[in-house]
Amino acid sequence: MSNAQLGMMLCRKGAYITTVGDHKAEFFYIIRSGTVRVTKEIDIRGESRSTTLTPGDFFGVVSTMSHHPHIDTAQALDEVKIITVKKDQFQFLIQNNNAVAMNIINGFSKRVRQLNKELVQKSGSGKGEVGPHTLFMSGEVYVKSSRFNEAYFLYTKYIEEAPRGEFVPKAKARIAKIKPYAKQQVELEHDTSFTRRYPDGCMIFGEGQKGSELYIIQKGTVKITKIINSKEIILAILKPGDMFGEMALLEDKPRSASAICNSDTDIMVISRSNFKKMVSEQPQIITKLTILLAERIWGTTKLIENANMDDYVGRLYDWLSVELEKADISPNKKDSFKFNFGLEELVKIVGVPKENTDDALSKLLSNHKVAEKDGKVVTSDLSEIRSQSAYFKKMDKIKKKRIHN
Repeated sequence: MSNAQLGMMLCRKGAYITTVGDHKAEFFYIIRSGTVRVTKEIDIRGESRSTTLTPGDFFGVVSTMSHHPHIDTAQALDEVKIITVKKDQFQFLIQNNNAVAMNIINGFSKRVRQLNKELVQKSGSGKGEVGPHTLFMSGEVYVKSSRFNEAYFLYTKYIEEAPRGEFVPKAKARIAKIKPYAKQQVELEHDTSFTRRYPDGCMIFGEGQKGSELYIIQKGTVKITKIINSKEIILAILKPGDMFGEMALLEDKPRSASAICNSDTDIMVISRSNFKKMVSEQPQIITKLTILLAERIWGTTKLIENANMDDYVGRLYDWLSVELEKADISPNKKDSFKFNFGLEELVKIVGVPKENTDDALSKLLSNHKVAEKDGKVVTSDLSEIRSQSAYFKKMDKIKKKRIHN
């Protein structure tokens, strides 16, 4: 099939077109005639779990563009004719429809913010809209953990963006104390170059900060984090080639999360004006942005599903299974595998409370097929991760069903 030849599919009434958990979504769909009901796996406050789609509507885009298992179920409500589109046909589809493509991207960007808000609410935090005050409050969390590079950055940005803010005197006092211990971050203050080198542990931008730049990792890794209930939660660990910081440029809103170097990192910086020019002139940039946002939506949806589990050990196994799905690794094999994060990062990703961390990790490591070596989580049997994840999910559903009955 060439890029010009999109597929066509006829579905009978009641047929399932996609199912939650279907592996490796190969197509997304455009309804030509008929109606389709799409049902989400998770409950989002203020939203219906089911949506009825009509001719012209898209579905399955997130899972297909991120090349991950489906996160919703689509069923034909009557006889339906559907156009099928492969991931590599997306650029062809939008190359003469820039406005349509930007509508998809802007819709995805808003969806990421909605899901981030839901994730915060799932944690039990009453945190509202982010803004300059978020910078100061996050700085307070990092300074208590003696992470002075991050704290220094956040306090200075708070003062820049809220020079008359109520916490300015406190922020100035904190800066005076910690500046000698934040030399690496201080040295980066006036770097406006096109390519920048950030040492491990330095902050690139903070949650609540105004955004005017987008970043592409050339070397190293970057953590995307949020502070929830005075704890750092890791949303993602990005690698070379990954792009981040796009949402603040697309929506002209404060940063919805922080970016911190997880190793010595080289980054290419793209300004707002250059970004707009690239989007209008280079369709491949739109495709890359769509893939990026699809991955964000898929990953945050999985985090919300994970946060719904009551058993912290179950959360650990579940997220290891999710990471295997992200890496397109078959969890049914009995092969060994090394994850790109350690136990400390794992408990932050799934939000295990400090008082429960030792017990949860002890139970995880009691399984001799799971260990930590050279600061990274490793397993000697991929199928064990899948098996344990499925077991804990099943037990969680049984427990919740009993409670509701």
